Amino acid sequence: MKYFLKIFFIYLFLIVGLLHILMDANISDLIGNDVESDVEFVYEEF
Repeated sequence: MKYFLKIFFIYLFLIVGLLHILMDANISDLIGNDVESDVEFVYEEF
């Protein structure tokens, strides 16, 4: 039983870590897209 819990927590930690990395990547993409659209908007103004 202890062995099972140990494996379970290791997998849980890995899954949470992967989800965190994926969320960070998505947030970075959104911020990058916002910056690009802002730059295009500024160029259109001039």
